[in-house]
Order: sequence, then structure tokens, then C-alpha cells
Amino acid sequence: MIVDESHNLKNIMGGKQAAVGYRLTENAEYLFLLSGTPAPNTVDDIVMTIMLLYPDEYRNKEPKEVKQEIFTRDYSLTHELLRYKMQRRTTEEMLPFLPEKREQTVELELSAA
Repeated sequence: MIVDESHNLKNIMGGKQAAVGYRLTENAEYLFLLSGTPAPNTVDDIVMTIMLLYPDEYRNKEPKEVKQEIFTRDYSLTHELLRYKMQRRTTEEMLPFLPEKREQTVELELSAA
């Protein structure tokens, strides 16, 4: 699964939206979180990212718990969590490796619910 604009995950930190985010990713064999935003501004910006990248450790915790855990431990530990999972690349670096862009429209039947 590929999640583009993943920095927007901070907006689903609570309740049903967070649960939907988990359900969408829990059966994914691979998870790629893409973001054009190079650095987080606050802890809120990375809580959901950490929870999705480390599901075994954080799936049964509430985002507020993870946020508190980040605040109470050494910042370098959080940095290490992200360092091993994140790569920063520019568009120019990646273009030679990307396939040609294609668009596909998928029509879905919506339920009445």
C-alpha cells in the first residue's frame, strides 16, 4: 500500500479516523508512506507515522499514549525509530528509477449505507 501526502496522517490521530487508518494498512504486505514535507514541525506530525511503521509495538496503543511516550523518552530514540524507516530523496534523484506515469480510472459501485 502506498499512502501519499502521509504528513496529513496527523489529522486522524483520534477516534474512528485513526481506526480506519489502521484497518486500511493492517493487511498490507508492504507500506510506503510518501510525503513532500521534509521535516515534522511537532510531535503530532509523526505519531501516526510511527504507529503505522511499527504496528507490532504501537497498534494496541492510543495515539495520545504514543505521543506521551515520545515526550517522556530521549528524543534520540524517536529519531532512531524514524531514521531506519525513512529515506529522503529529491525528485531529480528518483526520476531515473520511476516507471512512466500512467492514469487509470477505477469505477466502484457505492452501497446505499
